[in-house]
Amino acid sequence: MRKIFTLFAAIGMLCATMPVQAQSVQHDSHTGLYYVAINSNDAKIVAGDYSNLYEVEISDGKINGLNIVEIADGAFKNCQYLAVFDLEGTAEGFVVGEEAFAGCSSLEMSIISNCSVIKKKAFMGCTMIDGDGLYNVTTVGDSAFVGCTNFAVHWFTAGSEQTLTSIGAYAFAGTKFGLGNNAFLGSKNKSLHIGEHAFKDCSGAHEIFCKFATLTYDGDKSPLDDIKDSIQHISLSDNHQSIPAKFFAGLSNAEFTVANDAYLSNLTTIGDSAFAGCTTLNNAALNHIFGSKLATIGADAFSGCNAITTLTLPASVTTIGDRAFAGLSNLSQITANMATPPAINANVFNNCGNLGNIKLKVSNDNYDAYKAANVWKNFKVVRQSGLWEIAFSGHDVDHATIQVLNAATDEVLDEEQIPDGTTVKFVVTPDAGYHVRETPSAMQITEDKYINIDIYSLAYRQRFIAEKIKDSNNNYIEVGTIQYKKNGVDFETEGYTVYEYGTILQVTAVPKPGYIFSHWKEDNSTNQTRSFSFAYDFTNGYYYDYTFRYYAPDRTAIFIPDPTATSIDNATTSIKAVKRIVNGQMVIEKNGKLYNALGAEVR
Repeated sequence: MRKIFTLFAAIGMLCATMPVQAQSVQHDSHTGLYYVAINSNDAKIVAGDYSNLYEVEISDGKINGLNIVEIADGAFKNCQYLAVFDLEGTAEGFVVGEEAFAGCSSLEMSIISNCSVIKKKAFMGCTMIDGDGLYNVTTVGDSAFVGCTNFAVHWFTAGSEQTLTSIGAYAFAGTKFGLGNNAFLGSKNKSLHIGEHAFKDCSGAHEIFCKFATLTYDGDKSPLDDIKDSIQHISLSDNHQSIPAKFFAGLSNAEFTVANDAYLSNLTTIGDSAFAGCTTLNNAALNHIFGSKLATIGADAFSGCNAITTLTLPASVTTIGDRAFAGLSNLSQITANMATPPAINANVFNNCGNLGNIKLKVSNDNYDAYKAANVWKNFKVVRQSGLWEIAFSGHDVDHATIQVLNAATDEVLDEEQIPDGTTVKFVVTPDAGYHVRETPSAMQITEDKYINIDIYSLAYRQRFIAEKIKDSNNNYIEVGTIQYKKNGVDFETEGYTVYEYGTILQVTAVPKPGYIFSHWKEDNSTNQTRSFSFAYDFTNGYYYDYTFRYYAPDRTAIFIPDPTATSIDNATTSIKAVKRIVNGQMVIEKNGKLYNALGAEVR
């Protein structure tokens, strides 16, 4: 069984209205349908005794040789057993009357070829509709599909040239869309009108394919406002001549694309708040929306679209409304192709940050005009033709100052306006605590360049050692430890440790019982507690995991036996230490040998 409604479809035009002649109702025993002949060629299906009707299948669109062109108002209303209505081969301009299938709660499939008009409440309450078949629809009446809670369709409209021109109020209210969750809105090169709350309380409409040339709608809110939380994708087309006010406003979950990666070459007007709050609208989509005929950008049209970082305004733009680009907090560059700067109010770019940090690229001929124009002059105005730009990227590149110099003259250049063919060189000065991995070589600039420069954070690798001594059995024993404070906080470590740039390290040599601290071996310092600030300059090191690590020299604490002790409490009790005066010098006698206060043997 084929699937239902690819609604609002395409191809075809409404047939001319045919004169209706009063005829008696006839019954076709083969199909079980009741009909009246409205002229010598055409017939209309009308109400009758359908209490036991389950299935209607007609492949040639005819009944007793007459073309079926219409289903009358209420013809199958409340036919609770009707499950299949397959009417193929009908002529263009087919009409489904008011409440024609209303209350057909068992209807699962409805296929009607060349259907153009679906009148109000035609399928109201058909909770089980599932199929693929209403083509060439131009008009969907008020409440036509209201309450179709299992409206499992692949498209709400279909066909090669969308013909839809009107969707009535509450047309799909309470409808749950299924399967592909796609929707065509509009008719190629035609106007579309949507009634108030056409999609109220709908769910499941994830993709909207817009085909209208112009569009109007009833009410204060966009018809998409009722389903904005479920819409994930909006596809625009080059049919659009205007986009109405608020139509896409608030679609914060939707990805915007333009069909066939084209540009909206027929679009002249973007209405007030048309894309306001579309936080996922990005540069690529916007550049395709701004076609070569765009003249008017309405007030608040793109306010709050903070994913936009660059704007390219076509030469055709003449009017930009208040707050049109307000809240583009990540905006970094505008390319203005208009020969004359449009007069704008300062609030057009409200909450876009410091305008002086945003590049405004204009042609050489228009440079002076923009430098003098109200509001536009507040940007960083740069010439775009005959000049090239160098942009820098890389790890932590924002932690360095980069200068671009003319390699021949050492003149500092504006990296956004490099004259064609200039050979440049670079001076990279990292911030305190950072190190440049490699400065780029000199190069000739003949196009825009993106240059990678990696800036690594500085770190120090160092260890502190508590020197051991030998006992009488020539075994090394531990006679002291090192205690640490990092930025004033106790911490434990051993062996080599990496310290971030700016770390203040305090180390204390702590002797064990029976020993005293003597000195630090490397510089003979007798300060038992030492402080080290890892913030000095260095050049020797190695790269590791986006840090540049410097080997700071080891520090070794020397401990000696306590000369005031009569014995030393350790694993080897044979070690004895006695103070003596020899030649006027205090020495320590241990195991028959003499040592000075620094631990050096004396004779």
